[in-house]
Amino acid sequence: MAAAARPCSRGEEGSMSTLGNKTSWQNRTALQPDGVTDGPSDENSPAPQEIRIQVQRILNSPMFKDSEQLGSFLDYVIEEMLAGRADQIKQYTIAVKAFGRPTHFDPRADPIVRIEAGRLRRRLAQYYEDFGAHDPLKITIPTGAYIPVFLLKPSTPMGLPQVAMSVERDPVGPAIVVLPFEAQPGDDAQRFIADGLTEQMLFALNRYSHVLVIAPPLSGAKANWPPDPLPQANARGAHFVLTGRIHVGEESSRVMVRLVDTANGNLLWSDTLVIQAAAADLFLLGEGMSSQVAATLVDTYGVIPRTLLHSTLCTQAGGLHLYAAVLQYSHFMIFGTDESAERAIQMLEQAIQHEPHSALLKAILADMHFMMYQFGADESILERGIRLARQATLLDPQCQHAHFVLAFLPFFRGERVQFVAEMEYAIQSNPNNAWVLAFAGMQFGFVGEWDAGHRLMAK
Repeated sequence: MAAAARPCSRGEEGSMSTLGNKTSWQNRTALQPDGVTDGPSDENSPAPQEIRIQVQRILNSPMFKDSEQLGSFLDYVIEEMLAGRADQIKQYTIAVKAFGRPTHFDPRADPIVRIEAGRLRRRLAQYYEDFGAHDPLKITIPTGAYIPVFLLKPSTPMGLPQVAMSVERDPVGPAIVVLPFEAQPGDDAQRFIADGLTEQMLFALNRYSHVLVIAPPLSGAKANWPPDPLPQANARGAHFVLTGRIHVGEESSRVMVRLVDTANGNLLWSDTLVIQAAAADLFLLGEGMSSQVAATLVDTYGVIPRTLLHSTLCTQAGGLHLYAAVLQYSHFMIFGTDESAERAIQMLEQAIQHEPHSALLKAILADMHFMMYQFGADESILERGIRLARQATLLDPQCQHAHFVLAFLPFFRGERVQFVAEMEYAIQSNPNNAWVLAFAGMQFGFVGEWDAGHRLMAK
């Protein structure tokens, strides 16, 4: 079996003994992140990257996805604090820089900041009651001020049962900033289309949950980024920046897309896609274009995995050090040698020891066990693979790789109908994943589903 699918998102296990218990955070009032000297500090203060990751968790949650203004508010006060400008976080600066109000804004006449601050406090409280109940870092905006406070969650008591409660991005993969696509200056219609294509690109990339997608708010986002976005993107923990420009014609449109490495400014990939459609049809065709670009960049053999395979980034500590285990798995899938298999298993086992809550790592290690079983290993290897895959689905119920692997259980038993149903379920979470489509199509052929297999292979 060549069970190869996209890496999966992380569902962080909780630290509650029962679902009814509240999670507590250790209150380190007005903690300053490492490197920020404006205000009190603490040796256990969160690092800027930890804070930014927590902000992304919050902004990616359903409670914030529908409120661009609240997201802009939170992002602005966090970045100002990380830059050491906490004393500049005032009603006026929030209104002008986060909300795009004119420079003659008068906070005494317009209560927008006070109103939105109240909404933000309530929304944050709701988030930490539900989706963020087990997050390691709590962000609050105390009443009467706009400066964020960071509350650290104490370590999990030993012996308490773990409950999978929330789903978040796996910590082992690369981060990519997607800047709003550019359009003809002064053309509001093209600006509207460019924003729509940017949203489609974000959605397409976000299906690959081993990638952390950093998405600045579209409204006024360009004003918050310098002409050269790489230093700021690098400072925010991003490894890559994706930019685009559109030109809409009467009969056809062009979309120019570029991927740049934030560490050195190297242009890793670029393409110009010609869409034979006017503006009215561009959104519909743009969805296919976005899926094509996302697959080219972040699929298993995409530009980013191939770039990182031999990159020094993956020899450093932190998330990409763990991602090296995923890349070693891809290396094995390409070359198929005993040495590469042993190395992949070794690196995956070590990575799971470091990050035991990663659905990505457990699903891939399960895949390796299934393949070992297929090539002659005993039942105990298969049983461990099943346990790993099921653990991955508990950590992340939408983990495509885990569902892909588990679909082979009915395949091994000769249960054709159940196998097809399980595989189709696995495909649904990311129907643009080229590896899943290719291998699922091949396996469909093995069980006599020729037409369905051919459609998947053709796609």
